Amino acid sequence: MNPKISIIVPVYKVERYLEKCINSILNQTFKDFELILVDDGSPDRCGEICDNYAKKDNRIIVIHKENGGVSDARNVGLDIATGEYIGFVDSDDWIEKDMYENLYDKCKKEQSDIGIIGVHELSEYDNYTYEYIPVKEEFLSILKRAHVWNKIFKKELFLKNSFRFKKGTAYEDLELVPKLFMNSRKVSIISSVGYYYLQRQDSIVHQKDSKIILDFLLAYLSLQDYIMCNKFFKEKYIKDFYSGLEFFSRFYIEILSRCSLLFIFKNSLFFLKGFSKLKILNFKNFFYLIYLKYTGYKHKKILERTCRGAWNE
Repeated sequence: MNPKISIIVPVYKVERYLEKCINSILNQTFKDFELILVDDGSPDRCGEICDNYAKKDNRIIVIHKENGGVSDARNVGLDIATGEYIGFVDSDDWIEKDMYENLYDKCKKEQSDIGIIGVHELSEYDNYTYEYIPVKEEFLSILKRAHVWNKIFKKELFLKNSFRFKKGTAYEDLELVPKLFMNSRKVSIISSVGYYYLQRQDSIVHQKDSKIILDFLLAYLSLQDYIMCNKFFKEKYIKDFYSGLEFFSRFYIEILSRCSLLFIFKNSLFFLKGFSKLKILNFKNFFYLIYLKYTGYKHKKILERTCRGAWNE
């Protein structure tokens, strides 16, 4: 019989973290799963580590492939997954021992297509720590944290819509997850921490490469299209719709906070191209953003009023 959950883990250059990740999955109180480890052409010992685990546990499937990025690795896992639900874990993270039991039981009880659990974020290079606990009434807050790894998804969501992760981009889950939400019948929420997300200095979220920054921007623009421009969300979650105005204005500030002033000016046309989908962005507002960045955001209400006026048109 097919397993109840297929857990997909893309693996690349995480030799230091991989065993902790795999052990946290194998030690789950929920036992009826298959673990798909996708070695994405990792140049270190990751492939060997995966193979060693597969020899000890017949629930593990290892795929070795040429490097194609995390999206490609997840898609390869999706192509062979046989579970009723699909879960994703990043190979430098780990999970609570009852995470999948809680998610699966909740989804089956409520007949849901998606299950969500809380996340504890921590950093290996400073004292940063943050807990995000999903709350049923805060739908926008849930959706704007559109990661795949603290959730399970009914496999048929991917099958009937031919959904896959977009290859060649960073922040690929921010582009896909809203589509999964839009096509789901019901979402279940567990208001406790189940997933531990490790921030590393060399991870994608800390890169200042122009393409990665543009991918980040475009992923959130896609997310904005679903939240701010979709009639369903605007009517059903009207309070979230208006609170979203402030969220997206803060997001534009966050984009620039990653970049030096020199980088911003050298790539100003690049940024403007990425922002071109927004009614709020012109040269005047672009320089507002820079002004806010270098005055410590003391006057961020200027931008928020600008955004509010544009989105209410």
